[in-house]
Amino acid sequence: MYDIIFPVSIAIFGITFTLFTLFFSFIFSKREELRRIADIIKEGKGTLDTKKREKFTVKHIQKLRLLNKHIIILLFSSFVTSFIIFISRNLEHALVGKICAILTIALILYLVILFCFIIFYYKKSTKI
Repeated sequence: MYDIIFPVSIAIFGITFTLFTLFFSFIFSKREELRRIADIIKEGKGTLDTKKREKFTVKHIQKLRLLNKHIIILLFSSFVTSFIIFISRNLEHALVGKICAILTIALILYLVILFCFIIFYYKKSTKI
């Protein structure tokens, strides 16, 4: 059973680490965009459209930070689960195996929910 669970938990860790770095770079680039907008507004060249862009950018950053917070939780949880599975792989205790399987299934469900949220947010933010 550990031969199946351990690679899955490591894969979840890899996926969440990739998502974390991706969304971190999105947040960083949006923050730079927000700084440029703020400079335009400070110079007195801001229009109604500029202020609207500023408000949208702030909301976008907040959503991405919330999403990244959940990704960090999943990243930490998958690391701990992988570590527990790695340590307990030599134990022949059935209860430990079941607990590791349940933790891995919970991580998969959390990841699926996170992907659904990402898809929902994508559709909402790209709607014309």
